[in-house]
Amino acid sequence: MTMSNRFFNLIFLFLALAPRSSADLFNHPHTSLPTTGQDVKGKYVDNAAVFHGLSYATPPLNDLRFAPPQALDLEAQTEPIDATHYPSMCPQFSFTKNIHLGDEDCLYLSVYVPKNKDSDFNNNKAFPPSKPLPVMFWIFGGAFVLGDNQEFGWYDGENLAHNEDVVIVAANYRVGAFGFLAHEAFQAEGDSKTVGNYGIQDQRMALQWIQDNIAAFGGDPEKVTIFGQSAGGMSVCTLFSNPVNEGLFQRAIMQSGTCNSPEFYQTLPNALDFGHTYSEIVGCDSDADYGDYISCMRGKSTSEIMYGIFKAWEDFRHAEPGTVDVLSNSTYGFDEMIGMASSFLPVLAPLMPFGPVIDGVDVGMPLLPYDSISQGLHNKVPFMAGTTSNEGSIFLPMIPSVIKGVNHLPLKEDQVPVILHHVLDPIIGVNGVDDALPRLLEIYNINDYENVDAQIRRILRDYMFTCSTRRAIREVTSGGGSAFMYQFNYMNKWLDFKLMGDYHTSEIYFVFDNPWPPIVHHFSRDDKEMVGVMQGFWGNFAKSGNPNGEDSALEWKEWSSSGEEYVEFNSPSVGKERLASDACDYHDEILGYK
Repeated sequence: MTMSNRFFNLIFLFLALAPRSSADLFNHPHTSLPTTGQDVKGKYVDNAAVFHGLSYATPPLNDLRFAPPQALDLEAQTEPIDATHYPSMCPQFSFTKNIHLGDEDCLYLSVYVPKNKDSDFNNNKAFPPSKPLPVMFWIFGGAFVLGDNQEFGWYDGENLAHNEDVVIVAANYRVGAFGFLAHEAFQAEGDSKTVGNYGIQDQRMALQWIQDNIAAFGGDPEKVTIFGQSAGGMSVCTLFSNPVNEGLFQRAIMQSGTCNSPEFYQTLPNALDFGHTYSEIVGCDSDADYGDYISCMRGKSTSEIMYGIFKAWEDFRHAEPGTVDVLSNSTYGFDEMIGMASSFLPVLAPLMPFGPVIDGVDVGMPLLPYDSISQGLHNKVPFMAGTTSNEGSIFLPMIPSVIKGVNHLPLKEDQVPVILHHVLDPIIGVNGVDDALPRLLEIYNINDYENVDAQIRRILRDYMFTCSTRRAIREVTSGGGSAFMYQFNYMNKWLDFKLMGDYHTSEIYFVFDNPWPPIVHHFSRDDKEMVGVMQGFWGNFAKSGNPNGEDSALEWKEWSSSGEEYVEFNSPSVGKERLASDACDYHDEILGYK
């Protein structure tokens, strides 16, 4: 063996055996967790250093199923972390005979750190950043039954991190029954008596992980913005409204969320009632001794727990509210489901049967988020919130699956009262809806719309999102807080936009700069301009609590009760006033908010 061969062999052996070799440092970003001292190896992508699969809580298995998340045993965390691969999503239903996707060991998060702009990826100075950067914590949506922190790349934080020079963190949290099932037995287990808010509590624990560890990734724990869409937006309001979360974040962005809709926020009696129904569906005696009941529910397989939602799909045709049998003989196997009655069913069941529970506990949800805000109990941080102009279009096809007597689309005029009674009866009663109908149908005059479908889309948009958002912003500002409102009203040439308009979730493409899926979607020049406008506002807000920056071409005025100012994201984007004010005034009146 020549001297040169020996030399190169020694070098190879050194690189292979060294725990953190110079070659590994060159090819992978590394950091060390302050809480455990563990070495963390990430990976470089085009514009960022990325770390996946970082555990932020003890896996919620066995005795931790249907329980608040538990902190990691820090002393037991000693092994180096290979953070180069995506973790499993949390269990959720799949429209196949496989019943569910995901794994219960799912409480992991991802971190996206923009490359150090003073360097390139040809040296190891690309990470960490040269100064602490603002942090944006993304909370995914999915009706509290679906979703994960990646969504096949739709929520990939690389471009947003790079374009706005911020650190993006996105966490998985428990959804469906695993995240929100309530029962007195689980309520009695812990000292706090919280129940049914495990998914929200997962989010809080992820935020605590940020406080403890994000500095090691170049993030500033004193500049954390929470932002989320749909169920993620509702989660933002839930976290924002609860004073127990003080100090975990400094700004909040609610995208297409709500702070008060009873379709999603469940009262404790209703959640417990539905918990009994769901438990019976999966084969556990909900009235058994607490110990026997808990053993049954924790002894069921993941698939058995998930199968409840499939059986529930047919279940509701025998109850009020309920479904019609539109799913029989479909290719998805719903014909195998059976039914049973329940004394309470969520308004959007069976498609969206779970949500945060108003359990009256600080570490759970002490009040409806709107009530907490109106009482001034919320976190006093800048608030930004908005909606899309066609929120209702994505919900329209769900109507035949959740409302008796509406079997198909397109809708007919005589079905409008049926739909409104289904939605509003639980809030203002049958007589209240009857009294409100003439004025509602005057405000949403059928002659102003192409058809009944368009009329219902607009009513649902205002009721569930637009007016609810204005309501929350009004309470934030009435207490002296800073709030900014928007409406996304941008149409591009994609097929889905042509079919549904700027629908619920459509702004996400532009916030993240991800035209997902790329085979179907491609950004035009106008689309890229919209990305720049929206990311600029989101990034400025994360940095300062104000969406306006030195280079902002458009001034985004704070919302005030006198002007009700908002920005309309369009081509071009403009400042406007009084979004659907007359309609929202009447919504407030009939719902008792005025």
